[in-house]
Amino acid sequence: MNVVEIPLLAGNQVFDIQLGGIAYRMVYSIGALLVGY
Repeated sequence: MNVVEIPLLAGNQVFDIQLGGIAYRMVYSIGALLVGY
């Protein structure tokens, strides 16, 4: 593994976590709307 690859992998992980968080919030708010809270 190159030295350059490590920050890229770390960046991808952070990006995935952020995307997961956004998706989770979207699903949660849609679910909340459907349930009526």
